Amino acid sequence: MPTILSVQPSKSSTIPSSLQQMFSGDFLNSLAKECRALKRDRKFKFNAFVKAMMSMFNSSPKEHNVTIAAAKRYYDSLIPREYMLESKPFYNQLDKPEVKACLELLLSHVLNFAISVSGESAFRQMGKVRRLLKKLQVDDIIMVDGCEVVLDDDAYANFKTLGFNCSGKGRKHKDGAEPSPALKLHVAYSLKYQTFVHIDITGVCESERAHVPFGDFRNTLFVMDRGYAGDELEEEIEASGNYFLIRGKKSTAGKITFLSDFYGREVHDKYDGCAVKAVELAEFDADVLFGKDHQIRIVKCQIKDPKCGAMVTSYFRTNLERDRLGPKQCGYLYRLRWQIELLNKVCKSDNGMSTINSSKPHIIIEFLILSLLSTLFKTIMAHLTQSKYKFEFISMQKVHELAKQFDALLIALISGSKRKISQIVKELLEYMAEHCQRSRPSRTNRKLVKDLPMQLDKILRLKNPWQIKMS
Repeated sequence: MPTILSVQPSKSSTIPSSLQQMFSGDFLNSLAKECRALKRDRKFKFNAFVKAMMSMFNSSPKEHNVTIAAAKRYYDSLIPREYMLESKPFYNQLDKPEVKACLELLLSHVLNFAISVSGESAFRQMGKVRRLLKKLQVDDIIMVDGCEVVLDDDAYANFKTLGFNCSGKGRKHKDGAEPSPALKLHVAYSLKYQTFVHIDITGVCESERAHVPFGDFRNTLFVMDRGYAGDELEEEIEASGNYFLIRGKKSTAGKITFLSDFYGREVHDKYDGCAVKAVELAEFDADVLFGKDHQIRIVKCQIKDPKCGAMVTSYFRTNLERDRLGPKQCGYLYRLRWQIELLNKVCKSDNGMSTINSSKPHIIIEFLILSLLSTLFKTIMAHLTQSKYKFEFISMQKVHELAKQFDALLIALISGSKRKISQIVKELLEYMAEHCQRSRPSRTNRKLVKDLPMQLDKILRLKNPWQIKMS
């Protein structure tokens, strides 16, 4: 199934060096002209439209509908009266492929800024993350997952006409209704930069394994759930110079070639050539051969379930060497995937992603891009707060809930002076420093090890028996 949209960081070396320049009228209009979305000075103001739509998505909680009518109301409320458009001309502007292409380019540039400028600056404060990457000898840890955006029936038919199959499949709804047609965002989230670093948009039935962006990275650990487990993907990730940690299943077709217990003691002969499910040990670390030459580690371990606190048994597949990642560390490292779940949650709950009502494919994709721009805008401001106040961690969930505070800045970017914008940025950073620090986790969360700094501490403190043996 073809990809509807693929977004990765821009490789341009000419993007602005500050957030204020990135969202300046001059830069946005230059992009619009480059993409032919703005061929001449028209009544429709592209730069005001972008910031007005970001303001709308910033203020669109999950229970609100994002519609073209709502978009026009936001646009009209934030521009001078002489630039207002009637409904039809406004709709025609949104339905232009050039506008979609321009927004896609802008998202790529902003993503580049969030990684290479603000993200790098924030990463310098993140001591625990730096120590973990050094311990594992990787450049980044990237979590990969999918996020669905439901479509209405008219939109489904229009996407199908364009060759994209968005028909709903899988489990029925709780009320017994058939699965809804939907788009799927395949999201790659960086632990190092605390933001998404790649997004593919496809129909909801598209295979997840085809959208792991291992080709864009080197010496990176990809963490994924059991839907991604498969010999072909694992071989491709390894061949690209990267690593994987994937939750697996008890039943696998491979044969054991080496087996040890959790203390690094080799278990001889008994299970050679056996399947993983035949091993009776409560926890183990094994080499398993699939086919003729695909060999990986499979670790069986018991870790605390973050939902109920009970010890649960899980299987993990990885190609990281034993002296870099111990068996018990596999389980707690996998739990870092909760960060991408939180990102998908804030996109839907605080940035309007789950509530887009339109039947036009171009407009739906534009709205998704604008929602992602709103998410990135808040993430960059979080990075700036971390850098300025030297926070090791900041609560991204708290940051994304600050709709009112971000609205003031987005509105000022439309018509405010540079001095006014600088003052609002200063006040916003101060507010975020006071209200968005990670608070001490609750007793329950401490017990379940659900807090990110606690998870990192746990992984760093756990003893690796293979590292001890080698030393």
